[in-house]
Amino acid sequence: MKKIVLLASLFGFMLLILSSCGEAKDYSDTYNPDTDYQYFLLEQGRAIQSGESDTGYYFLNNNYIYYMDKGAMKPVLLDNRPESDCLKQTATAPISNCNAYVSNLDGLFGGFLAYNDHHLYVLESAQVLDKDRAVTRYSLIRLSLDGTKRTKVLEFKFRPMAIAIHRGIVYYSSQDFDVNSDGKYQIFQYDLNKRFAKPKQVYLGKLEKGSIGDIIPYGKNVYFLEAGIQNGANLYRTFRYDIQDETVTGMFTGDPKANCALVGILHDRLIFNKFYGDVKDPKSWVIYEADLQGNHEAPLPIERDFFTFYYAADKYIFGQPASIYMTPEQLKAAPDAYRMTVYDQQYQPIDTVDLSFLPKDHNLLPGDDRYMFAHYRKEDASYIAYLDKQELGSGKAKFKTLIKTDHPDTVITQMEK
Repeated sequence: MKKIVLLASLFGFMLLILSSCGEAKDYSDTYNPDTDYQYFLLEQGRAIQSGESDTGYYFLNNNYIYYMDKGAMKPVLLDNRPESDCLKQTATAPISNCNAYVSNLDGLFGGFLAYNDHHLYVLESAQVLDKDRAVTRYSLIRLSLDGTKRTKVLEFKFRPMAIAIHRGIVYYSSQDFDVNSDGKYQIFQYDLNKRFAKPKQVYLGKLEKGSIGDIIPYGKNVYFLEAGIQNGANLYRTFRYDIQDETVTGMFTGDPKANCALVGILHDRLIFNKFYGDVKDPKSWVIYEADLQGNHEAPLPIERDFFTFYYAADKYIFGQPASIYMTPEQLKAAPDAYRMTVYDQQYQPIDTVDLSFLPKDHNLLPGDDRYMFAHYRKEDASYIAYLDKQELGSGKAKFKTLIKTDHPDTVITQMEK
């Protein structure tokens, strides 16, 4: 009996030593391309649908995953087996043998794809029976980089409004649509490295008709955007969750009349704007910077003559005129209404790029050090276009089609010359 007790004690002691020698958590603000959230591929207001590895890029387009080698720059379906049924879906024959397919019942722009720690993660949805009625359920799936191995990581009762994976943790926002829930919305975190882990609440929202938009982890912080109604007025605001201290702090709160949103990160500086409720108000045209805690705010020396959508990453800030808010007279008088201005690290304009090919419903991704991307849909096809940043400053930079996926059963992949 004593031997059994002794062995049990030794075993417990060894487990304690092993657990104490585990990999330490990373609370630095140094970007790690393998484990950190790829903030430069965020589609503002939507989920991330692209990922970058050491060797190439992954794109989700019309529910199919494409891979593009950085050397060849020729996108291909992740599953090119002759026996697969990729791109052959019909009303009576759903996809059943395609490693590149992501089941998504929420439409073309409801998808999620991310690269993290040498895996791909996607959000899938499916119809299931719940108390004799069909309901949609959602699952976060981890894929091998070739798509052949799939593991269900996490299940959701309702579709997450935003998802971000960062340093082994899944951050996601959830809104309860049960009859008696009053639309309760919150943010959870889930540890991918712990067996039997359960989601842990990070933030509980209390705004009327509130929701959580973008979730953007960077370093030891997770930034998120909350929107809703307070005292009868629409508002949106940005918060910072400190991963190490486990605290949530409001950001950019110096002016209570301003709605503030993070639009990018540039060399450990947060780039954000302040909206005062009217696109014609010149105060809403100014863009700002701050440190990673949201302190030391300062306006940037970028002058605009109309409300602008901004994107920032790597070496550049991109300014896109908000032409959707312009009157026909303003559009006629503004020759650059459909041109994006590119600013360098000294905030000087170095080029403009034509955006007239984009429909109203589109997303621009600031991208890595080499490419910027555009994700959009026209008529019956979904597109991904790219901009080669090496051409910036030449006056010849332009977006070129990278992937075109026709609906529902044809695919064309090409790299325009």
